[in-house]
Amino acid sequence: MFIGLRFVSINLIGYVFKLKDYATYLAYYKFNKAIYWFFIFYLGQILLNYSPLNPQFLAITIGSVGAIYLLISIIDFQLRFQNEIIRHWYYFILYLCTLEIAPYIILYKAISESVN
Repeated sequence: MFIGLRFVSINLIGYVFKLKDYATYLAYYKFNKAIYWFFIFYLGQILLNYSPLNPQFLAITIGSVGAIYLLISIIDFQLRFQNEIIRHWYYFILYLCTLEIAPYIILYKAISESVN
């Protein structure tokens, strides 16, 4: 539900700021990235449960694969939208604060208040 809501809000922001093509690409990019993360961690969970290898080694390997994937996706995104990010830097910072950082802060506060 969180991924779907973020998908809709990215498209809505793109429509409002007349960046619909870029927002559509970004929304699908983020949706696909979430699916790839799921498969990376799903594969890791299967390997941790059923593999005879050392669990610490597997956890480090899966973490490394995830970090490499994250690095490659960040570089790809930066190279693809370099001109647009520089031209609309204010919107990019606004996007980072509202749709990338704020949901995690709200989730953290909700969980910490429910625990206490």
